[in-house]
Amino acid sequence: MKMFFKYFALLFYSCVFFIVMLFIAGFCIAGFYYFKNGWFNFPLPQVKRAIVFGCIAGAVATSAAIIFKLIDKFTMRK
Repeated sequence: MKMFFKYFALLFYSCVFFIVMLFIAGFCIAGFYYFKNGWFNFPLPQVKRAIVFGCIAGAVATSAAIIFKLIDKFTMRK
Protein backbone atom coordinates (compact mmCIF):
# COMPACT_ATOMS: atom_id res chain seq x y z
CA MET A 1 0.00 0.00 0.00
CA LYS A 2 2.93 2.30 0.68
CA MET A 3 4.14 1.90 -2.92
CA PHE A 4 0.70 2.97 -4.17
CA PHE A 5 1.02 6.30 -2.36
CA LYS A 6 4.52 6.81 -3.77
CA TYR A 7 3.28 6.27 -7.31
CA PHE A 8 0.28 8.51 -6.68
CA ALA A 9 2.62 11.22 -5.40
CA LEU A 10 4.81 10.72 -8.48
CA LEU A 11 1.73 11.10 -10.69
CA PHE A 12 0.65 14.25 -8.89
CA TYR A 13 4.08 15.91 -8.94
CA SER A 14 4.77 15.01 -12.56
CA CYS A 15 1.39 16.42 -13.63
CA VAL A 16 2.04 19.64 -11.72
CA PHE A 17 5.55 19.88 -13.20
CA PHE A 18 4.33 19.52 -16.77
CA ILE A 19 1.45 21.95 -16.25
CA VAL A 20 3.81 24.57 -14.85
CA MET A 21 6.27 24.03 -17.71
CA LEU A 22 3.50 24.45 -20.28
CA PHE A 23 2.36 27.66 -18.56
CA ILE A 24 5.92 28.97 -18.65
CA ALA A 25 6.25 28.07 -22.34
CA GLY A 26 2.92 29.76 -23.09
CA PHE A 27 3.92 32.93 -21.24
CA CYS A 28 7.25 33.01 -23.08
CA ILE A 29 5.52 32.72 -26.44
CA ALA A 30 2.91 35.32 -25.43
CA GLY A 31 5.72 37.60 -24.24
CA PHE A 32 7.47 37.22 -27.59
CA TYR A 33 4.29 38.27 -29.39
CA TYR A 34 3.89 41.15 -26.93
CA PHE A 35 7.26 42.56 -27.92
CA LYS A 36 6.57 41.90 -31.60
CA ASN A 37 2.94 43.10 -31.93
CA GLY A 38 2.38 45.16 -28.79
CA TRP A 39 -0.36 43.05 -27.17
CA PHE A 40 -0.22 40.13 -24.76
CA ASN A 41 -2.31 37.18 -25.94
CA PHE A 42 -2.73 34.25 -23.53
CA PRO A 43 -6.34 33.12 -24.05
CA LEU A 44 -8.39 30.82 -21.81
CA PRO A 45 -8.31 27.87 -24.27
CA GLN A 46 -4.51 27.95 -24.00
CA VAL A 47 -4.80 27.62 -20.21
CA LYS A 48 -7.18 24.67 -20.57
CA ARG A 49 -4.87 23.06 -23.14
CA ALA A 50 -1.87 23.45 -20.82
CA ILE A 51 -3.76 21.74 -17.99
CA VAL A 52 -5.00 18.85 -20.15
CA PHE A 53 -1.69 18.25 -21.92
CA GLY A 54 0.18 18.57 -18.62
CA CYS A 55 -1.98 15.86 -17.06
CA ILE A 56 -1.52 13.62 -20.08
CA ALA A 57 2.24 14.10 -20.06
CA GLY A 58 2.38 13.50 -16.30
CA ALA A 59 0.41 10.28 -16.63
CA VAL A 60 2.68 9.06 -19.42
CA ALA A 61 5.82 9.91 -17.44
CA THR A 62 4.49 8.07 -14.40
CA SER A 63 3.52 5.06 -16.52
CA ALA A 64 6.99 4.96 -18.04
CA ALA A 65 8.58 5.10 -14.58
CA ILE A 66 6.40 2.22 -13.37
CA ILE A 67 7.09 0.13 -16.49
CA PHE A 68 10.85 0.68 -16.29
CA LYS A 69 10.84 -0.21 -12.60
CA LEU A 70 8.96 -3.44 -13.37
CA ILE A 71 11.40 -4.27 -16.17
CA ASP A 72 14.32 -3.73 -13.79
CA LYS A 73 12.66 -5.90 -11.17
CA PHE A 74 12.15 -8.76 -13.66
CA THR A 75 15.67 -8.56 -15.06
CA MET A 76 17.18 -8.66 -11.55
CA ARG A 77 15.45 -12.00 -10.92
CA LYS A 78 17.09 -13.65 -13.93
